[in-house]
Parts: sequence; structure tokens; C-alpha cells
Amino acid sequence: MLGEVAATLEPLIPRGWRVFPRGTILSAPTIQLLQAEVNRLGGEYHRSRFRVVVGEVLYTVTINAAGAVTVTLSNFENPHDQPIAGSSVEARPPRGVAEQVRKWGMKYDGQADPLEFLELLEERAITYGIVLDRMSRAVSEIFVERAARWFLTSGLRDVTWAEFKSGFLEFYLPPQYFERLEDQIRSRR
Repeated sequence: MLGEVAATLEPLIPRGWRVFPRGTILSAPTIQLLQAEVNRLGGEYHRSRFRVVVGEVLYTVTINAAGAVTVTLSNFENPHDQPIAGSSVEARPPRGVAEQVRKWGMKYDGQADPLEFLELLEERAITYGIVLDRMSRAVSEIFVERAARWFLTSGLRDVTWAEFKSGFLEFYLPPQYFERLEDQIRSRR
């Protein structure tokens, strides 16, 4: 009898996910919402963190470098006193993202290593729980001089992070950078 009941129940938590506090049961619609966001963001960005608000519960979802998912629940308090209808991804409004990025005190003028710059930027965004796709608007707070002029004319303000990153590296990396890097690696064998 118990086996029949267990066979008819869908798994409450997807395989490979960890949910905190332990023993928390997620509803099927909540799992579907979180799974959709994990699939959307996790496919492109490992080491990602995002937030989803469902009713009064804030779900912080972390995808580590190996693709494992951790979901942490907490009571949601809207720090910006803005209404959030139904559910929304990343409770922080865009202005809050720009303010947070400004507080980091980072500046990029186009002279430093673009790969190191992007790595640091992504790491900070993940640490502060900012969805990477919101960063393409917020980087205007970091760019100065030549980089600021490039960004204004690049058309990359309202694009996904992957599109921004591609356009940024295309402009700032030397021509055939990755091909030369592969040649160097092969020559060392």
C-alpha cells in the first residue's frame, strides 16, 4: 500500500538539489518555477546565484561550478517597499543593482586585462546575489574614459550578459587571442 502511494507521488525536490532548511517541502508550482530559472540561467552560467520571490518566501538559488543546485528559503522583506506581484526573479530593482555596483568602487578604463575584469565582475555579482543578465546595464557605473565612450556607442546596454561579454571581449581582446593561446598550450606539450 505504501509503495503504491509513493509511486504516484512526484519527487518533491529534483535529484541533486539541496534545500535549506533541511526537511522543507516545496510545492510542485514552486519547483517548476525554480527549475525553469535554473535551466535558463544554469545552462549558460555556472557559479550563478539568483533570487525568486513566491508570496512571502524568498528563495535564494545557487548553482555551483559543477552545476549542483542549492535552494535556501527565508522570509521575504521588501527592502525597497515596492510591491511585487505574484512571483518575480531578483527582487532588487535595477536601480538597486547600479547602486550596489557603484559601491564596489571598481573602475575600468579599457587598459587592464579584460578577462580579469570580467571574472572579478562576475564573482562580485554572484557574491552579492545579482543576476548576471542585469549587469549589462549596471556596468555603466564602472566604465570610465575610453571604456565609457565605447559602452555608450556599443549598443550593449540592454542585452543578456552572454551577449555583453561577447561584444566586450571582441572589442578589448587582441585579434585571435584564443587561437594564439591554444597554440601556446600546444607548444608546451
